[in-house]
Amino acid sequence: MIDPNYEQLSLDTMPRELDNYDQVYRLERISRALNHIEALYSPPDVEAGELQIQTLRGQRHSAERIGNQFGARVVRAFLLDDPEAAYDRLKGLRPTTPGQEMVTLINQDEFAAAHDTLHTILRLEDPDVASTVADRLAIGGAFARADHHQFHGPATATIDTIRTDGVTLKLPAKSVGDVVKQARIANDGPLPIIEFLKNHKTAHISGFDSSKISLMVHDTVDHMWTFDLIDRLGYLDKFAELFRSVGNPQDRNIFHRESEMVASIAFGVRYFKEMEPGLIPVISSERLLKLFEARQQAGQVEERHQAALAILRDMHYNQYGQLKPTLEARSLSFVFSNYVCELNEQRRKHGKIKQIDEEGVVVAELSPFNLDYLAFFVETHHELLDSKNKHRDFLAKSHILIEEFFVRLLGEKIQSPYQLNLTLDKVHAYDPATSILPRQRIHWMLSNYGFTANQKITI
Repeated sequence: MIDPNYEQLSLDTMPRELDNYDQVYRLERISRALNHIEALYSPPDVEAGELQIQTLRGQRHSAERIGNQFGARVVRAFLLDDPEAAYDRLKGLRPTTPGQEMVTLINQDEFAAAHDTLHTILRLEDPDVASTVADRLAIGGAFARADHHQFHGPATATIDTIRTDGVTLKLPAKSVGDVVKQARIANDGPLPIIEFLKNHKTAHISGFDSSKISLMVHDTVDHMWTFDLIDRLGYLDKFAELFRSVGNPQDRNIFHRESEMVASIAFGVRYFKEMEPGLIPVISSERLLKLFEARQQAGQVEERHQAALAILRDMHYNQYGQLKPTLEARSLSFVFSNYVCELNEQRRKHGKIKQIDEEGVVVAELSPFNLDYLAFFVETHHELLDSKNKHRDFLAKSHILIEEFFVRLLGEKIQSPYQLNLTLDKVHAYDPATSILPRQRIHWMLSNYGFTANQKITI
Protein backbone atom coordinates (compact mmCIF):
# COMPACT_ATOMS: atom_id res chain seq x y z
CA MET A 1 0.00 0.00 0.00
CA ILE A 2 1.10 3.57 -0.67
CA ASP A 3 2.00 5.40 2.51
CA PRO A 4 2.19 9.16 1.78
CA ASN A 5 3.67 9.75 5.23
CA TYR A 6 6.46 7.24 4.72
CA GLU A 7 9.81 8.64 5.78
CA GLN A 8 13.25 7.09 5.55
CA LEU A 9 15.28 7.08 8.73
CA SER A 10 19.04 7.14 8.26
CA LEU A 11 22.06 6.27 10.34
CA ASP A 12 23.79 9.27 8.74
CA THR A 13 22.96 12.95 8.98
CA MET A 14 20.98 13.52 5.81
CA PRO A 15 18.08 15.74 4.72
CA ARG A 16 15.39 13.21 3.86
CA GLU A 17 13.82 15.39 1.15
CA LEU A 18 16.67 14.33 -1.13
CA ASP A 19 15.12 10.86 -1.51
CA ASN A 20 11.43 11.21 -0.76
CA TYR A 21 8.75 8.58 -1.21
CA ASP A 22 6.49 10.50 -3.58
CA GLN A 23 9.28 11.32 -6.03
CA VAL A 24 10.69 7.79 -6.12
CA TYR A 25 7.17 6.37 -6.48
CA ARG A 26 6.54 8.67 -9.44
CA LEU A 27 9.86 7.69 -11.07
CA GLU A 28 9.15 3.99 -10.59
CA ARG A 29 5.70 4.34 -12.14
CA ILE A 30 7.08 6.32 -15.11
CA SER A 31 9.83 3.76 -15.69
CA ARG A 32 7.40 0.87 -15.70
CA ALA A 33 5.02 2.79 -17.94
CA LEU A 34 7.76 3.40 -20.54
CA ASN A 35 8.74 -0.28 -20.48
CA HIS A 36 5.12 -1.30 -21.05
CA ILE A 37 4.65 1.28 -23.82
CA GLU A 38 7.73 0.01 -25.62
CA ALA A 39 6.40 -3.55 -25.28
CA LEU A 40 3.04 -2.46 -26.72
CA TYR A 41 4.76 -0.96 -29.76
CA SER A 42 7.32 -3.77 -30.08
CA PRO A 43 6.30 -6.97 -28.23
CA PRO A 44 9.41 -8.79 -26.95
CA ASP A 45 7.99 -12.18 -27.97
CA VAL A 46 7.63 -11.17 -31.64
CA GLU A 47 10.73 -11.17 -33.82
CA ALA A 48 11.60 -7.87 -35.48
CA GLY A 49 11.07 -9.22 -38.99
CA GLU A 50 7.70 -10.75 -38.14
CA LEU A 51 6.62 -7.52 -36.44
CA GLN A 52 7.40 -5.50 -39.56
CA ILE A 53 5.42 -7.97 -41.70
CA GLN A 54 2.43 -7.63 -39.36
CA THR A 55 2.72 -3.86 -39.69
CA LEU A 56 2.87 -4.04 -43.50
CA ARG A 57 -0.23 -6.25 -43.51
CA GLY A 58 -2.08 -3.71 -41.39
CA GLN A 59 -2.44 -6.08 -38.46
CA ARG A 60 -0.88 -3.71 -35.95
CA HIS A 61 1.17 -0.55 -35.57
CA SER A 62 4.75 -0.90 -34.41
CA ALA A 63 7.83 1.14 -33.56
CA GLU A 64 11.31 0.27 -32.43
CA ARG A 65 12.84 1.26 -29.09
CA ILE A 66 11.56 4.70 -28.13
CA GLY A 67 14.59 5.93 -26.18
CA ASN A 68 14.86 7.88 -22.93
CA GLN A 69 14.72 11.45 -24.26
CA PHE A 70 11.65 11.17 -26.52
CA GLY A 71 10.24 8.48 -24.24
CA ALA A 72 9.79 10.95 -21.38
CA ARG A 73 7.43 12.99 -23.57
CA VAL A 74 5.56 9.91 -24.79
CA VAL A 75 4.98 8.70 -21.23
CA ARG A 76 3.53 12.06 -20.19
CA ALA A 77 0.95 11.66 -22.95
CA PHE A 78 0.05 8.03 -22.17
CA LEU A 79 -0.31 8.69 -18.44
CA LEU A 80 -3.14 11.17 -18.91
CA ASP A 81 -6.31 9.50 -17.64
CA ASP A 82 -8.56 10.61 -20.49
CA PRO A 83 -7.68 8.58 -23.64
CA GLU A 84 -8.76 11.35 -26.03
CA ALA A 85 -6.68 13.97 -24.24
CA ALA A 86 -3.78 11.51 -24.13
CA TYR A 87 -4.05 10.86 -27.87
CA ASP A 88 -4.18 14.59 -28.62
CA ARG A 89 -1.05 15.08 -26.49
CA LEU A 90 0.77 12.31 -28.37
CA LYS A 91 -0.24 13.66 -31.76
CA GLY A 92 0.88 17.10 -30.65
CA LEU A 93 4.46 15.94 -30.21
CA ARG A 94 6.80 17.14 -32.94
CA PRO A 95 8.93 14.16 -34.03
CA THR A 96 12.34 14.92 -35.51
CA THR A 97 13.40 11.38 -36.46
CA PRO A 98 11.71 8.56 -38.43
CA GLY A 99 11.64 6.46 -35.27
CA GLN A 100 9.86 9.15 -33.29
CA GLU A 101 7.42 9.65 -36.14
CA MET A 102 6.49 5.97 -36.06
CA VAL A 103 5.51 6.33 -32.41
CA THR A 104 3.14 9.21 -33.15
CA LEU A 105 1.56 7.65 -36.27
CA ILE A 106 -0.51 5.15 -34.26
CA ASN A 107 -4.22 5.47 -35.09
CA GLN A 108 -6.74 6.47 -32.46
CA ASP A 109 -8.36 3.05 -32.09
CA GLU A 110 -5.04 1.28 -31.54
CA PHE A 111 -3.95 4.01 -29.18
CA ALA A 112 -7.17 3.72 -27.16
CA ALA A 113 -6.61 -0.02 -26.75
CA ALA A 114 -2.93 0.49 -25.82
CA HIS A 115 -3.87 3.27 -23.39
CA ASP A 116 -6.46 1.06 -21.69
CA THR A 117 -4.03 -1.86 -21.47
CA LEU A 118 -1.33 0.35 -19.97
CA HIS A 119 -3.57 1.86 -17.28
CA THR A 120 -4.94 -1.59 -16.39
CA ILE A 121 -1.42 -2.94 -15.96
CA LEU A 122 -0.34 0.05 -13.88
CA ARG A 123 -3.35 -0.33 -11.57
CA LEU A 124 -2.57 -4.00 -11.03
CA GLU A 125 1.10 -3.24 -10.43
CA ASP A 126 0.48 -0.38 -8.00
CA PRO A 127 0.89 -2.45 -4.80
CA ASP A 128 4.17 -3.83 -6.11
CA VAL A 129 5.36 -0.34 -7.05
CA ALA A 130 4.59 0.89 -3.55
CA SER A 131 6.32 -2.09 -1.95
CA THR A 132 9.38 -1.76 -4.18
CA VAL A 133 9.79 1.93 -3.37
CA ALA A 134 9.33 1.35 0.37
CA ASP A 135 11.97 -1.39 0.31
CA ARG A 136 14.49 0.85 -1.44
CA LEU A 137 13.90 3.67 1.04
CA ALA A 138 13.91 1.47 4.15
CA ILE A 139 16.69 1.42 6.72
CA GLY A 140 19.29 -0.89 5.25
CA GLY A 141 17.62 -0.66 1.83
CA ALA A 142 19.26 0.03 -1.52
CA PHE A 143 19.40 3.81 -1.04
CA ALA A 144 20.85 3.62 2.47
CA ARG A 145 23.49 1.13 1.33
CA ALA A 146 24.45 3.32 -1.63
CA ASP A 147 24.67 6.38 0.66
CA HIS A 148 26.86 4.48 3.11
CA HIS A 149 29.20 3.24 0.39
CA GLN A 150 29.47 6.71 -1.10
CA PHE A 151 30.94 8.29 2.02
CA HIS A 152 31.90 5.47 4.39
CA GLY A 153 32.49 2.44 2.18
CA PRO A 154 35.77 0.53 2.16
CA ALA A 155 38.43 1.12 -0.48
CA THR A 156 37.54 -1.97 -2.53
CA ALA A 157 38.02 -0.75 -6.10
CA THR A 158 40.12 2.39 -6.04
CA ILE A 159 41.66 3.84 -9.16
CA ASP A 160 45.07 2.46 -8.09
CA THR A 161 43.88 -1.08 -7.34
CA ILE A 162 41.87 -1.28 -10.55
CA ARG A 163 44.91 -0.21 -12.56
CA THR A 164 46.53 -3.39 -11.29
CA ASP A 165 43.58 -5.75 -10.93
CA GLY A 166 41.56 -4.66 -13.93
CA VAL A 167 37.95 -5.71 -14.60
CA THR A 168 36.88 -9.36 -14.50
CA LEU A 169 33.92 -11.05 -16.17
CA LYS A 170 32.94 -14.36 -14.59
CA LEU A 171 30.44 -16.61 -16.31
CA PRO A 172 28.62 -19.14 -14.08
CA ALA A 173 28.75 -22.69 -15.44
CA LYS A 174 24.95 -22.81 -15.58
CA SER A 175 24.95 -19.88 -18.04
CA VAL A 176 27.47 -21.32 -20.48
CA GLY A 177 24.91 -23.43 -22.36
CA ASP A 178 22.64 -20.45 -23.04
CA VAL A 179 25.60 -18.30 -24.04
CA VAL A 180 26.87 -20.95 -26.46
CA LYS A 181 23.36 -21.29 -27.95
CA GLN A 182 23.17 -17.57 -28.62
CA ALA A 183 26.77 -17.41 -29.81
CA ARG A 184 26.15 -19.97 -32.56
CA ILE A 185 23.80 -17.48 -34.22
CA ALA A 186 26.80 -15.34 -35.09
CA ASN A 187 28.54 -18.26 -36.83
CA ASP A 188 31.34 -16.84 -39.02
CA GLY A 189 29.38 -13.79 -40.14
CA PRO A 190 30.23 -10.12 -39.60
CA LEU A 191 28.00 -9.63 -36.55
CA PRO A 192 29.89 -10.27 -33.29
CA ILE A 193 28.73 -12.72 -30.67
CA ILE A 194 28.52 -9.92 -28.10
CA GLU A 195 25.94 -8.18 -30.29
CA PHE A 196 23.59 -11.10 -29.59
CA LEU A 197 24.65 -11.46 -25.96
CA LYS A 198 24.94 -7.84 -24.83
CA ASN A 199 21.56 -7.71 -23.08
CA HIS A 200 21.89 -11.11 -21.39
CA LYS A 201 22.08 -10.81 -17.60
CA THR A 202 24.28 -13.84 -17.10
CA ALA A 203 27.65 -12.56 -15.85
CA HIS A 204 29.32 -11.55 -12.60
CA ILE A 205 31.18 -8.28 -13.24
CA SER A 206 32.85 -5.90 -10.79
CA GLY A 207 31.16 -7.50 -7.81
CA PHE A 208 27.66 -7.50 -9.29
CA ASP A 209 25.77 -10.70 -10.14
CA SER A 210 23.31 -11.04 -13.03
CA SER A 211 25.08 -8.31 -14.97
CA LYS A 212 24.51 -7.69 -18.64
CA ILE A 213 27.41 -8.77 -20.86
CA SER A 214 27.58 -5.17 -22.14
CA LEU A 215 28.53 -4.08 -18.61
CA MET A 216 32.00 -5.54 -19.24
CA VAL A 217 32.54 -2.81 -21.83
CA HIS A 218 31.02 -0.17 -19.58
CA ASP A 219 33.23 -1.06 -16.62
CA THR A 220 36.39 -1.55 -18.67
CA VAL A 221 36.12 1.54 -20.88
CA ASP A 222 33.71 3.99 -19.24
CA HIS A 223 34.86 3.40 -15.65
CA MET A 224 38.42 2.01 -15.55
CA TRP A 225 39.88 3.74 -18.61
CA THR A 226 38.06 7.06 -18.10
CA PHE A 227 39.01 7.37 -14.42
CA ASP A 228 42.60 6.69 -15.44
CA LEU A 229 42.30 9.39 -18.14
CA ILE A 230 40.96 12.12 -15.85
CA ASP A 231 43.66 11.30 -13.30
CA ARG A 232 46.38 11.59 -15.95
CA LEU A 233 44.88 14.88 -17.13
CA GLY A 234 44.99 16.26 -13.57
CA TYR A 235 41.22 16.71 -13.26
CA LEU A 236 41.02 14.91 -9.91
CA ASP A 237 43.26 17.68 -8.55
CA LYS A 238 41.75 20.51 -10.56
CA PHE A 239 38.24 19.60 -9.39
CA ALA A 240 39.33 18.22 -6.02
CA GLU A 241 36.57 20.01 -4.11
CA LEU A 242 33.91 18.57 -6.42
CA PHE A 243 35.20 15.02 -5.91
CA ARG A 244 35.63 15.53 -2.16
CA SER A 245 31.99 16.62 -1.93
CA VAL A 246 30.82 13.30 -3.41
CA GLY A 247 33.08 11.10 -1.29
CA ASN A 248 36.14 10.77 -3.57
CA PRO A 249 34.98 7.67 -5.51
CA GLN A 250 38.49 7.29 -6.96
CA ASP A 251 39.65 6.40 -3.44
CA ARG A 252 36.74 4.04 -2.62
CA ASN A 253 35.04 2.32 -5.54
CA ILE A 254 35.00 3.56 -9.12
CA PHE A 255 32.00 1.35 -9.96
CA HIS A 256 29.51 2.62 -7.37
CA ARG A 257 26.61 5.03 -7.90
CA GLU A 258 28.55 8.29 -7.67
CA SER A 259 31.17 7.11 -10.18
CA GLU A 260 28.58 7.44 -12.92
CA MET A 261 29.28 11.19 -12.84
CA VAL A 262 32.45 10.18 -14.72
CA ALA A 263 31.50 6.98 -16.55
CA SER A 264 28.28 8.37 -18.02
CA ILE A 265 30.27 10.89 -20.06
CA ALA A 266 32.28 8.15 -21.77
CA PHE A 267 29.17 6.01 -22.20
CA GLY A 268 27.38 8.91 -23.86
CA VAL A 269 30.24 9.43 -26.32
CA ARG A 270 29.88 5.78 -27.38
CA TYR A 271 26.09 6.03 -27.55
CA PHE A 272 26.25 9.19 -29.69
CA LYS A 273 27.46 7.00 -32.58
CA GLU A 274 24.11 5.19 -32.40
CA MET A 275 22.02 8.39 -32.35
CA GLU A 276 19.26 8.42 -34.94
CA PRO A 277 19.79 11.20 -37.51
CA GLY A 278 17.59 14.18 -36.78
CA LEU A 279 17.33 13.65 -33.03
CA ILE A 280 17.22 16.94 -31.13
CA PRO A 281 18.58 16.48 -27.58
CA VAL A 282 16.51 17.91 -24.73
CA ILE A 283 19.36 20.21 -23.65
CA SER A 284 21.40 21.99 -26.31
CA SER A 285 25.07 22.86 -26.00
CA GLU A 286 24.08 26.45 -26.82
CA ARG A 287 22.03 26.45 -23.62
CA LEU A 288 25.08 25.29 -21.67
CA LEU A 289 27.15 28.08 -23.21
CA LYS A 290 24.52 30.69 -22.29
CA LEU A 291 24.38 29.29 -18.75
CA PHE A 292 28.16 29.59 -18.44
CA GLU A 293 28.18 33.14 -19.79
CA ALA A 294 25.36 34.18 -17.46
CA ARG A 295 27.31 32.85 -14.49
CA GLN A 296 30.40 34.63 -15.72
CA GLN A 297 28.47 37.91 -15.75
CA ALA A 298 27.34 37.11 -12.20
CA GLY A 299 30.98 36.71 -11.16
CA GLN A 300 30.68 32.99 -10.42
CA VAL A 301 33.15 31.67 -13.02
CA GLU A 302 36.56 31.04 -11.47
CA GLU A 303 39.92 30.07 -12.93
CA ARG A 304 39.19 26.33 -12.96
CA HIS A 305 36.09 26.98 -15.11
CA GLN A 306 37.80 29.06 -17.80
CA ALA A 307 38.99 26.14 -19.95
CA ALA A 308 35.46 24.72 -20.21
CA LEU A 309 34.09 28.13 -21.16
CA ALA A 310 36.73 28.46 -23.88
CA ILE A 311 35.86 24.99 -25.20
CA LEU A 312 32.16 25.86 -25.32
CA ARG A 313 32.81 29.07 -27.21
CA ASP A 314 35.19 27.39 -29.65
CA MET A 315 32.70 24.66 -30.55
CA HIS A 316 29.98 27.20 -31.34
CA TYR A 317 31.71 30.13 -33.05
CA ASN A 318 34.09 30.14 -36.01
CA GLN A 319 37.05 32.47 -36.47
CA TYR A 320 34.73 35.17 -37.81
CA GLY A 321 32.52 35.15 -34.74
CA GLN A 322 29.66 33.43 -36.57
CA LEU A 323 27.51 30.87 -34.77
CA LYS A 324 28.55 27.59 -36.44
CA PRO A 325 28.13 24.69 -34.01
CA THR A 326 30.56 21.82 -34.64
CA LEU A 327 30.19 18.05 -34.38
CA GLU A 328 31.60 18.37 -30.87
CA ALA A 329 28.69 20.67 -30.00
CA ARG A 330 26.19 18.09 -31.30
CA SER A 331 27.92 15.35 -29.34
CA LEU A 332 27.96 17.39 -26.14
CA SER A 333 24.23 18.16 -26.49
CA PHE A 334 23.42 14.47 -26.82
CA VAL A 335 25.81 13.21 -24.13
CA PHE A 336 24.74 15.78 -21.54
CA SER A 337 21.03 15.27 -22.30
CA ASN A 338 21.45 11.50 -22.04
CA TYR A 339 23.11 11.91 -18.63
CA VAL A 340 20.32 14.17 -17.37
CA CYS A 341 17.66 11.69 -18.51
CA GLU A 342 19.49 8.68 -17.10
CA LEU A 343 19.79 10.43 -13.73
CA ASN A 344 16.12 9.65 -13.17
CA GLU A 345 16.87 5.95 -13.56
CA GLN A 346 19.65 6.27 -11.00
CA ARG A 347 17.42 8.25 -8.62
CA ARG A 348 14.76 5.55 -8.99
CA LYS A 349 16.96 2.51 -8.39
CA HIS A 350 19.86 3.73 -6.23
CA GLY A 351 18.97 7.19 -4.94
CA LYS A 352 20.56 10.55 -5.71
CA ILE A 353 24.27 11.28 -5.74
CA LYS A 354 24.75 13.26 -2.54
CA GLN A 355 27.10 16.13 -1.76
CA ILE A 356 28.52 16.84 1.69
CA ASP A 357 29.88 20.05 3.15
CA GLU A 358 33.27 20.40 4.85
CA GLU A 359 31.75 19.08 8.09
CA GLY A 360 30.64 15.89 6.38
CA VAL A 361 26.93 16.75 6.45
CA VAL A 362 24.89 15.90 3.36
CA VAL A 363 23.53 19.16 1.99
CA ALA A 364 22.41 18.59 -1.59
CA GLU A 365 22.12 16.38 -4.62
CA LEU A 366 24.91 16.71 -7.16
CA SER A 367 23.17 18.74 -9.84
CA PRO A 368 24.28 18.28 -13.46
CA PHE A 369 24.19 22.10 -13.62
CA ASN A 370 26.59 22.50 -10.72
CA LEU A 371 29.25 24.81 -12.20
CA ASP A 372 32.20 22.64 -11.13
CA TYR A 373 30.53 19.52 -12.48
CA LEU A 374 29.49 21.22 -15.70
CA ALA A 375 33.07 22.43 -16.28
CA PHE A 376 34.39 18.94 -15.54
CA PHE A 377 31.82 17.42 -17.90
CA VAL A 378 32.70 19.77 -20.79
CA GLU A 379 36.46 19.25 -20.39
CA THR A 380 36.21 15.46 -20.05
CA HIS A 381 33.91 15.22 -23.07
CA HIS A 382 36.38 17.34 -25.05
CA GLU A 383 39.29 15.04 -24.14
CA LEU A 384 37.32 11.91 -25.00
CA LEU A 385 36.92 13.26 -28.54
CA ASP A 386 40.58 14.23 -28.84
CA SER A 387 42.32 11.55 -30.92
CA LYS A 388 45.54 11.87 -28.91
CA ASN A 389 43.86 10.13 -25.99
CA LYS A 390 42.90 7.13 -28.18
CA HIS A 391 39.54 6.51 -26.54
CA ARG A 392 38.17 4.80 -29.64
CA ASP A 393 41.30 2.62 -29.96
CA PHE A 394 40.95 1.36 -26.39
CA LEU A 395 37.24 0.73 -26.96
CA ALA A 396 37.93 -1.22 -30.16
CA LYS A 397 40.60 -3.40 -28.53
CA SER A 398 38.28 -4.09 -25.59
CA HIS A 399 35.50 -5.19 -27.94
CA ILE A 400 37.86 -7.52 -29.81
CA LEU A 401 39.25 -9.10 -26.62
CA ILE A 402 35.76 -9.69 -25.19
CA GLU A 403 34.61 -11.14 -28.52
CA GLU A 404 37.61 -13.48 -28.63
CA PHE A 405 36.69 -14.76 -25.16
CA PHE A 406 33.26 -15.87 -26.40
CA VAL A 407 34.67 -17.33 -29.63
CA ARG A 408 37.07 -19.46 -27.58
CA LEU A 409 34.24 -20.41 -25.25
CA LEU A 410 32.15 -21.48 -28.23
CA GLY A 411 35.05 -23.56 -29.51
CA GLU A 412 35.38 -25.19 -26.07
CA LYS A 413 38.90 -23.80 -25.73
CA ILE A 414 38.12 -22.28 -22.33
CA GLN A 415 37.54 -24.54 -19.34
CA SER A 416 36.01 -23.71 -15.97
CA PRO A 417 36.32 -21.20 -14.39
CA TYR A 418 34.93 -19.25 -17.31
CA GLN A 419 36.35 -15.78 -16.84
CA LEU A 420 38.05 -12.91 -18.64
CA ASN A 421 40.23 -10.28 -17.01
CA LEU A 422 41.08 -7.01 -18.75
CA THR A 423 43.62 -4.57 -17.37
CA LEU A 424 44.74 -1.25 -18.81
CA ASP A 425 48.12 -2.71 -19.71
CA LYS A 426 46.62 -5.80 -21.34
CA VAL A 427 44.28 -3.80 -23.56
CA HIS A 428 46.90 -1.20 -24.46
CA ALA A 429 49.45 -3.89 -25.39
CA TYR A 430 47.03 -5.99 -27.45
CA ASP A 431 47.88 -6.26 -31.16
CA PRO A 432 44.67 -6.62 -33.25
CA ALA A 433 46.75 -8.14 -36.08
CA THR A 434 46.98 -11.32 -33.97
CA SER A 435 43.21 -11.62 -33.57
CA ILE A 436 41.51 -14.95 -34.23
CA LEU A 437 38.33 -13.16 -35.36
CA PRO A 438 37.13 -12.99 -38.95
CA ARG A 439 38.35 -9.70 -40.42
CA GLN A 440 34.83 -8.75 -41.50
CA ARG A 441 33.72 -8.99 -37.87
CA ILE A 442 36.53 -6.70 -36.73
CA HIS A 443 35.58 -4.29 -39.52
CA TRP A 444 31.95 -4.31 -38.36
CA MET A 445 32.91 -3.59 -34.75
CA LEU A 446 35.21 -0.74 -35.79
CA SER A 447 32.53 0.77 -38.03
CA ASN A 448 29.83 0.41 -35.37
CA TYR A 449 31.91 1.19 -32.29
CA GLY A 450 28.90 2.33 -30.26
CA PHE A 451 27.00 -0.95 -30.58
CA THR A 452 27.37 -2.14 -26.98
CA ALA A 453 25.89 1.16 -25.74
CA ASN A 454 22.71 0.47 -27.71
CA GLN A 455 20.19 -2.05 -26.39
CA LYS A 456 18.83 -2.61 -29.88
CA ILE A 457 20.23 -5.74 -31.55
CA THR A 458 21.19 -5.67 -35.22
CA ILE A 459 19.56 -8.66 -36.94
